[in-house]
Amino acid sequence: MPTKIATFSEAVHAQLRRQDQPLPSVEGLNRLFETMYFASMRTEEGHSIKFHIVYLDPENPDPFPPKRLRRDRWSVSSLQAPIPATVSNLVKLASASDPRTSSLATFEYDGEMRVWGLIDQGNSYHDFVTNESDSGPERPGVFQTSILGVGKLVAFRGYSRLAELHIDKLMPRPLDVLSNGPIREALNVGIEEFVLTVTAKVQSSIQNSRIDWAATLSREWIATLSRLLLRMRGYNHGGAILITPDESNAHLKLKYHLSYDRLRTTLRERSMSRILRDQTRRKISRDYIHRESSAVPRDLYLTSLVSGKVLYGNR
Repeated sequence: MPTKIATFSEAVHAQLRRQDQPLPSVEGLNRLFETMYFASMRTEEGHSIKFHIVYLDPENPDPFPPKRLRRDRWSVSSLQAPIPATVSNLVKLASASDPRTSSLATFEYDGEMRVWGLIDQGNSYHDFVTNESDSGPERPGVFQTSILGVGKLVAFRGYSRLAELHIDKLMPRPLDVLSNGPIREALNVGIEEFVLTVTAKVQSSIQNSRIDWAATLSREWIATLSRLLLRMRGYNHGGAILITPDESNAHLKLKYHLSYDRLRTTLRERSMSRILRDQTRRKISRDYIHRESSAVPRDLYLTSLVSGKVLYGNR
């Protein structure tokens, strides 16, 4: 058993002390994380075990609901009776649910951690963290803990990472190299060229806009690169991306040459559609809805509709 589990538990508990919601004891956290650690080493029908734990009070699972509830907001379904959070029980529950869409609601009962329900609608969070969605939903519970792999645990409060354990090593806070530092500075050459190209094509739509589209377009470019890196990591056999302003390939030995412009073209079209959708919707709201007009110009409405379809398809 790794000696760092106790340190991991203490680190998580220290970050949670500021909250007003019921907190687990350090001992309870330690037992829960030990159980998750050993569950991560199990397999079920040849597949590795992955699941999410959410620490949620069954007496008050939603203490701070928003004034307006989204249709796809998370909800929790209770089991007939809470079950102990043992390795075998967690493995069985993990095999019966998809970690991309659901989490296990857990609470400490008289010093014993038990699973008392399942939380759904985790797909919205999954889409956000993998840059498949532009906005992320609120996350339920006091904190969340996930299994990343064999002996790998990570704890979050909302979207803030509290602590991460890899086998027997407590990991330092990760660096976001795509936001700041020398890597981002090197990428800025391509980002700036992309921003100039898109804004030039939709100049008539943004000339009176108060929105700084450069920041939004930069995030879109970085999010696309992040999706590529995440997909590569998902294949589990390594990979590399070379980004260079030199298109001659003079110093490269290419074994299989393939010209593929779809990614660049799609990124530009999607970004232009985002600007057009935002501008037309603002104009409709400002000039027609707020003035209680009886009709909206057909061309304006169609531009808003078509640009939204380019962004999100049929969703």
